[in-house]
Amino acid sequence: MQSAWNKPKGFDKPLKTHSGTTGVIGILHIILEESEQLIEQDVKDEQSEVDQHLANLDKSNQLIAQKDKETIMLGQVKADAEMTKTQKEQALKLVETEISEIEEFLVIVEKQCGTFLANFEENQAARAQEISDTVQAKEVLSGMAEGAASAALSQLTHTLQHAGEGKK
Repeated sequence: MQSAWNKPKGFDKPLKTHSGTTGVIGILHIILEESEQLIEQDVKDEQSEVDQHLANLDKSNQLIAQKDKETIMLGQVKADAEMTKTQKEQALKLVETEISEIEEFLVIVEKQCGTFLANFEENQAARAQEISDTVQAKEVLSGMAEGAASAALSQLTHTLQHAGEGKK
């Protein structure tokens, strides 16, 4: 260990007070100035944060107002859609009623016209035969007017006799 008298190299100058200092009061003034600067900086930072908070608050209020408008618009769209749905449901009920009435009408038509439609071909054939017979009778009668009355009369008599025998 070295003695207090033997100073290491670089420490051999005599000890003296710092010539640029004003002592403890100077240090306190320096600390006070630094504290005031820190307080000013804190006030500026706090004001900046308050401004940012107010800007965010304004933006949030604008978004809330926008969302309120969207909610109102969506409510109107929903009301319109519900009204359209109600109208469509009423139209559907009317169409279903009309369909049931048509089905009832078809049942009535089937009852009234079913037999007629089933026998249509036979009826058409019978009518065609009646028309043919009527034309033939007309020819017979017109032949009577021309002098063939006796032949037609005998043919008619003959037909009536056969008809009378068929009934017995």
